[in-house]
Amino acid sequence: MDKTSFYGKKGLARAKNWKERLRSKEHEFYLQPALTQYRPKLDSPSAHWKIFYRQKEAFHFARSQSKELHVFAFESETFQQKGGQRLYLVASLEHFWHYYQGMNRHQRHHYELIPEGAVCRLYFDLEFQRAENPDKDGHSAVAVLIQYICACLKKRFQVNCCEKDVLILDASTPSKFSQHLIFHMAGAAFKCNVTAGNFVHSVMRLVLEEVNSQTCAKAELTNSLLDEQILEWSGLKVEQLKELICKDKDGKDSLIVDLGVYTRNRNFRLYLSCKMGKNNPLLTAAQNQFCCHQKKCKTRFIKPSTQQQLFLDSLVTASYENGMRILTCDEDPRLRNTSSQHSDRPTDFLEGFQSSPYPEVDAFISERAKRWGGEGCPPGSVRQWVYFSHGQIIIYNIVRNRWCANIGRMHKSNKIMLIADLKHRVFYQKCHDPDCKAVNYKSPDEALPRNVLPSLFSEEVADEDLLKAANEIEAQELNFSDVNEEDLLNAMEEVEGAKTAPVE
Repeated sequence: MDKTSFYGKKGLARAKNWKERLRSKEHEFYLQPALTQYRPKLDSPSAHWKIFYRQKEAFHFARSQSKELHVFAFESETFQQKGGQRLYLVASLEHFWHYYQGMNRHQRHHYELIPEGAVCRLYFDLEFQRAENPDKDGHSAVAVLIQYICACLKKRFQVNCCEKDVLILDASTPSKFSQHLIFHMAGAAFKCNVTAGNFVHSVMRLVLEEVNSQTCAKAELTNSLLDEQILEWSGLKVEQLKELICKDKDGKDSLIVDLGVYTRNRNFRLYLSCKMGKNNPLLTAAQNQFCCHQKKCKTRFIKPSTQQQLFLDSLVTASYENGMRILTCDEDPRLRNTSSQHSDRPTDFLEGFQSSPYPEVDAFISERAKRWGGEGCPPGSVRQWVYFSHGQIIIYNIVRNRWCANIGRMHKSNKIMLIADLKHRVFYQKCHDPDCKAVNYKSPDEALPRNVLPSLFSEEVADEDLLKAANEIEAQELNFSDVNEEDLLNAMEEVEGAKTAPVE
């Protein structure tokens, strides 16, 4: 009796399918062997490995245990359908790398969490869409940017660096150019990523102004807005600075530099990781000239491997060393919103995730969020509310729907807020997109129904105070594409502690 007559065609097909699956698994295990258990040496960093649902709790645990512990964020498949919530892992760098390097590449969806106030390296997130910029050479643009930034660092801080001091990581796809730059300045680092952002904003604003002025003049440069020394040290001509300008999806001029990545407690994608659902991990770029430098390791018995050292060099957060210069840069006054300075921070507020003091308003905003933007937009929902009694406004953080009235479409990643102004009986939309924030955009007022409003309001608050709370949230510069609701809570707690904590 042959096999077919004994097992049947279906039985043979099932057996063949099982054999193929077993071979596939065998090959997978061969390429990805089981990880060995992490066994720290006596002088190794703390072996803590703890996962938290809240960023605040992760920070509190790390700071209470050891200075060697770091907080990482990662996207979880379990929570992928729940508004993109991230989990937070606390571990030492050595412990984290032990397991991270052994993960399957499809499991790596991890981010460095840059703590507020932590010393950091200068970093950039560069991107542009290829369809809107068919003739743009991304590698050439990066080379121009590095030359320009090195000249600016020399002019502003007397710091010398070159292309070999810049780690270039690439996550480009056929549709999008995407690279990260990490500057390793010898003996120097920025006070924190917010001050690094102030520096980036100031020098990139000059590029936009320069290019715009030359476009308006329709002639070669005669009187440059840029410092002549910067041009001389960089070896660039003004015409080359146009390499740093690209077209966005609306056909408008924009920078290849993402100016929205310098926020407090920022999540920044790790080397070898990709976003959930994508297959473009951050790897060393083809034009990268940076070389891993074997530095002194705290663990005497084990020196980091080349790949591990590359991982360490890719981190934005830097370890403070004796004699290190700490660079600072104040916010450009022309970019500052005077109504949201630290001295004007509102302190009388409530916040939460369930019902606010005005549940009728909550219900109305929730329904409006479901229909915000009209047909074609996914139904939004309220993630969190913050009520400011001084201004009598409620700020609602909206998830799943990012439709912005300013651009007439969904933002790619930056989320929106619906703000209820109880005193004036209206509501409007604002968002966290850098371009919208730069013009202090708010959508036209829409009336709140009388049946959802409280009957009495105080009339003693000045009109200019009513937008203060909204501007305060914007002043935190939170990018909700990369953070969850806990960051907004952290921002609110910073406001609450402003009376007792010194302001930098």
